Amino acid sequence: MKITSFFAPPTFKDNEEKTLKAITLNASLWTIVSLLAFAQIGIYLGEDTSVFFSIINLSFLAICFAARYALHKGWFAWASISMLTLGIIHLTISNFVLGTVRTPASTAYLLIVLIAGFQFQTKGVIFSTISIALVFSVLIFAESNHLLPKADLSVGITQWVIYIALFGAMGNLMLIAIRSIQRSLQLAQVENKEHKHVEERLRIFSRAIEQNPVSIMIVDATGLIEEVNPNFLEMSGYTKEEVLGKNPRFLQSDFHSEAFYEDLWKTISSGKEWHGIFNNKKKNGKLYWEKSSISPVLDENNKITHYVAVKEDVTEQRKAQKKQVETNRQLQEQLKKINDLQKTLKKQALHDPLTGLHNRHYMDEMLEKEFSRAKREKHPVSIILLDLDYLKKFNDLGGHATGDHALQVFAAQLKTSLREEDTVCRHGGDEFAIILPNTSGEDALARAEELRQRIKELPPIQRAGENLQIGFTAGIATYPAQGKTSAEIITHADIALYSAKSKGRNRVELFSEKEL
Repeated sequence: MKITSFFAPPTFKDNEEKTLKAITLNASLWTIVSLLAFAQIGIYLGEDTSVFFSIINLSFLAICFAARYALHKGWFAWASISMLTLGIIHLTISNFVLGTVRTPASTAYLLIVLIAGFQFQTKGVIFSTISIALVFSVLIFAESNHLLPKADLSVGITQWVIYIALFGAMGNLMLIAIRSIQRSLQLAQVENKEHKHVEERLRIFSRAIEQNPVSIMIVDATGLIEEVNPNFLEMSGYTKEEVLGKNPRFLQSDFHSEAFYEDLWKTISSGKEWHGIFNNKKKNGKLYWEKSSISPVLDENNKITHYVAVKEDVTEQRKAQKKQVETNRQLQEQLKKINDLQKTLKKQALHDPLTGLHNRHYMDEMLEKEFSRAKREKHPVSIILLDLDYLKKFNDLGGHATGDHALQVFAAQLKTSLREEDTVCRHGGDEFAIILPNTSGEDALARAEELRQRIKELPPIQRAGENLQIGFTAGIATYPAQGKTSAEIITHADIALYSAKSKGRNRVELFSEKEL
């Protein structure tokens, strides 16, 4: 332990005033110890040695060290009062033993008044002055009536030591007091500057909160509102007096569940931020939506002291979003209708409305694709052109409805007789066309003949007392045997069809160069 730390006063970081009192009290204590030590030295240097006075000095030295222990424990009141009380007692006994009040000990009463003033301000000075006045009056009365021991007014080394020690102690104490005052003034200036800085920042923050376009609410650790900004009052419809000191639950609507608020409180009470959207109720009962961010405020010990809620009215925004969602839904429905209509139109553009088969436009597209692939992969493509036999007779005996029925029955039979890769189209009127990829002329002829036999087995249509049998005549041409282009193949298939018709109908023929 260093000697400086032994004489140093205790410090209290959280209380500057308490530290200054400790400095003064510690200085006073060591001043008294010094006086007692010098007094004892003076006694031994003098001609007469008072055993009784030595015992008193040593006893009060022990009491001073006990007061020092109390001082370092922070027991200021006990240390101060005990030192002041015992100091008065010690000086009184000293005057009594010396036999007169006209001694250095009497002057030391001034030290009691100074210490009392430093520790207890005006009250300390008044009480110590009154106490010393009473003691002095008793001593003066006792001395005047010869009740004290006979005074020894001779001046010697003892009085010189005591006087010099007293002067030095008083000067030292005053120096400590001046330094304490200077330090207090310096600290006061620093604190005043810091206070001004804090006040300026608070003024700026306060202005920023008041002028902030969002709603701000400050709640204490128990959940009671301490402060709100004007935007909150405008948004909620309440006055400041109506909300301060209340729990924010008065804003709640019945929209959210208890679990919602429990989760919120659990989040912020654990020191985390919470972000979400409230459905709250204004003073007039109108509901509104607000986007909120709630943050806990922690002190230096990480203890929550407040909660700050920053909220923004998003009612109109949510309405706009809801309207946008509804608009998007309607647009999706309209888009679906348009897509369906486009599909219908495309189907109508590529299909024959009566038979449901592909039309001539689709056939032209497929011919381009199939012939390109055939040229690329070097495989044959056959085309069958078919004419429904005697369609005019169906129309004459049963009307156009009968002719349409015959076309539909014939088309349905064509659909069921084709492969997946084949394409059948209504070429126009009573004419039909079949595109057969990767099929030779002989295979196409066999398939056309097989189809003719199936059609022949269909039950006849009875109209006007006659049985009308559905039949067809077909001509076939194949790429690349009978032509290099789709146009040539169609032309040659048409020639074969005409040849078959000229030979009596209800037959199938493959194109031959002899027919040219």
